[in-house]
Amino acid sequence: MQALQDHQWLSRRSAAGRLEARNGSVSDELLIRALQPLSLLQIGMPQQLFDGWRGQAVVRIVRSLEHALGRLAGEDFDAIIIGPELTDAWPTTAYERLAEAAGSMPVVVAAGQEEPMLMVRQRQDRAHDEIISSAAPTLVLERITLAAVLRNRALAASFNAQIG
Repeated sequence: MQALQDHQWLSRRSAAGRLEARNGSVSDELLIRALQPLSLLQIGMPQQLFDGWRGQAVVRIVRSLEHALGRLAGEDFDAIIIGPELTDAWPTTAYERLAEAAGSMPVVVAAGQEEPMLMVRQRQDRAHDEIISSAAPTLVLERITLAAVLRNRALAASFNAQIG
């Protein structure tokens, strides 16, 4: 409990005694720094995510599925983020093709209609991917992406520790 009290700047207690996270700027910054280098591929979104983290999070932005597949062939990323504004494919088609190319890399989808994406995720057997509403605030999408990257790296480290 002492460690929790030593790090009160990360959160605060409510009147009921429960911990409540702050706006997240301090804890997000610590997480992004811990994940460096952090490289993301963003496709079909009107605004750049992680815009305030220049130099700490590298975000490659493409508007089409074909450009995204080309980037995947030549670069390594920590996660793929798919938005609803693709120029050359339906979001479900893009998710299906990118999920096949991504391997163990997590895919985060901001979808106008979540149900079709959830069916594709189940069919692809990609339980580690995240599907959220495109109406969700940018901060929520960024945090879900960070959580997916963190989970993926933790799982990779765990498997490497068991094998090696």
